[in-house]
Amino acid sequence: MTKGDNKRPMTRCNGNCVIQFGPQQDVKYERNKMIYQRGVSYIPKLISFDDDNKRLVIQKIGRTIAEKYGGSGGRDRYLPKMRTLSKKFYNTFGLYHNDLGYHNILEDNNGKLYLIDFEWSNPKLSIFDRDGGYRKKGKLYNFNF
Repeated sequence: MTKGDNKRPMTRCNGNCVIQFGPQQDVKYERNKMIYQRGVSYIPKLISFDDDNKRLVIQKIGRTIAEKYGGSGGRDRYLPKMRTLSKKFYNTFGLYHNDLGYHNILEDNNGKLYLIDFEWSNPKLSIFDRDGGYRKKGKLYNFNF
């Protein structure tokens, strides 16, 4: 397995999901580990971690909303649930996710949603619109309240 670059960690899912952080990603690794270790119900469980190699193994849940629906309109029904997850995350950790979109929400077989990908989490709010998760018909949605 190759290590993630300095911008984004690499993730592979076979059974469980392995998140590999690159050599310059110490802060991102520690932030993710702290969040996954907390054991909250809307974040996948941390199975194991390796501080020497900056590797996290988390529970495989399902597919992201982006994978499930692609660019179709079916994913818009998740907007209220995404706002709820954002509020829960802030109230639990005192952090804004800052990368909340359809690509960072997993749905299990029972329809339960899980939040992933915390390397951009921060006490400061920033608007991040990488795959259209914040926009619907040109209108900007602020999921962080």
